[in-house]
Amino acid sequence: ARALGVMLQAKHATLRDVYEARAALEPAAVRTAAERRADVSALRKQLALEESLLQDMPRFATAVADFHLLVVELSGNTTLMIIAQALYNIVERHHSLVERSPAMEDGAAKRKRIRVGLKSHASLIELIQSGNSIAAEDHWRRHMAFSAEFWLAGEAGSVKIDVLD
Repeated sequence: ARALGVMLQAKHATLRDVYEARAALEPAAVRTAAERRADVSALRKQLALEESLLQDMPRFATAVADFHLLVVELSGNTTLMIIAQALYNIVERHHSLVERSPAMEDGAAKRKRIRVGLKSHASLIELIQSGNSIAAEDHWRRHMAFSAEFWLAGEAGSVKIDVLD
């Protein structure tokens, strides 16, 4: 995983590159997980953890990144999991830094964004469990686009990957 991060840094990849890769990878993993009717108990536990961390935004951000990694793991595809783990390390660091930033967004907007995200996570769990692979993939594609809008706002998308600090 670290080797991929180093390669991304050497090629001057940006956070936008990473989010675009995740937007291609995660919905496909979701489709596979739904087709296999993967056991969603780990996702349910992760969602409960996210909900318990609403007063601790840096830890909440890490829990959200963990949910995304679990989604890929449910696909059962080893190659996708390795790639996702490498991207996770970059994304988790970015999420924690953004959530620690003062005045990132006003309180009402933040609460709304969090509610929408948690509802989306809950919906995904139900779609995977039901085996509705097309709807699950479509739902997660929209979720990833919505997430990227927030996490890549302003100059964030053009930030170069830096894993060597």
